[in-house]
Amino acid sequence: WGEHGGTLVHLARAHAVATSPSVTRNTARARRWIPALMDKQPVVQTNRRPVNTVEWVGPTSGEEITRLHREFVLGQFTASVPADWRWGFKEIRYGEAEAAYLETLFPRARLIYLVRGPARVLRGQIDALARGENRRLPAHAARLRQFYAGVATASSRVEQRRAVVIRYEDAAMDPHRTASALSAFLGTRYLPDLVDAIAAEQVRSGLKLVAAPTGDGVIQELEQLAAERGVALERSLMQELADTYLAACALTAR
Repeated sequence: WGEHGGTLVHLARAHAVATSPSVTRNTARARRWIPALMDKQPVVQTNRRPVNTVEWVGPTSGEEITRLHREFVLGQFTASVPADWRWGFKEIRYGEAEAAYLETLFPRARLIYLVRGPARVLRGQIDALARGENRRLPAHAARLRQFYAGVATASSRVEQRRAVVIRYEDAAMDPHRTASALSAFLGTRYLPDLVDAIAAEQVRSGLKLVAAPTGDGVIQELEQLAAERGVALERSLMQELADTYLAACALTAR
């Protein structure tokens, strides 16, 4: 599925809290008091007259909480999807926490990391800043750096064939090779005619076919773009973006 406001970000946080040892421990303790409380007339606690309450009521194990989350995600996103279809999420807001959450819910999930040169990702933000319309470039750059860093830590997933890293530019330059590799990775059928149609549409829409930046070329692209737009970018920020991007790209060869 496409972007949907970062829904999984909030679900992943809720799951992490609900399955934490302190919460499951408190829930297990609280369950002992539920019958005694329900024997009395249940009341709502107010600031004026505190009464006995049970704050933690719900599943007491991480496995049960995970099952409930899995059922919710399936019901929310796949209610009308045929059982034999492959489905998944495409979202720029997702990072390591959401990847781990999906793997917890769906142990057979496969992750695809798509990385693109930082100057090309941030071009629109830098252009807007040059026009005086954007003050969020540092936040966007920080999120991009965090994404690259998260991809770079996924080496174990890549080695275990649970994830693959693809450069955006490689996919644009050689869509058939990329689509064939993805089909093999996912265990799906490779459809060259469909790839041709999608690639042709992308070219008509103005997709520029340029190779991915490598080595010193990554930071040079950032410096050139900033200079052309008259925008000041901190050298340390550009270096961090370049370093984390190259570390992420190193996994494409595995």
